[in-house]
Amino acid sequence: MSLTPHWFSTIFGFLAVVARDSAFRVLYCRPGAVGRQPPMSEVVTKKHLHDLGKLMLAFTMLWAYMSFSQLLIIWSGNLPDEIAGIRPA
Repeated sequence: MSLTPHWFSTIFGFLAVVARDSAFRVLYCRPGAVGRQPPMSEVVTKKHLHDLGKLMLAFTMLWAYMSFSQLLIIWSGNLPDEIAGIRPA
């Protein structure tokens, strides 16, 4: 993440948890494939598939938001101290 070994980010753990959800997306897509064949075609409805799609969209948006937050942290840490208006902490 950074060239400085002592640098760390507090958002990296949350990002790893959200990225772990990508492994579960295979499981989210499984009812769509299984739901076309009887007897599961009577159990899995379009509402279930829409709900799973909304869940995948929510996790994707959360992942994008957290990835951008991580990028913003890294970018702001690499700004030179000589820029006018930015005071080092």
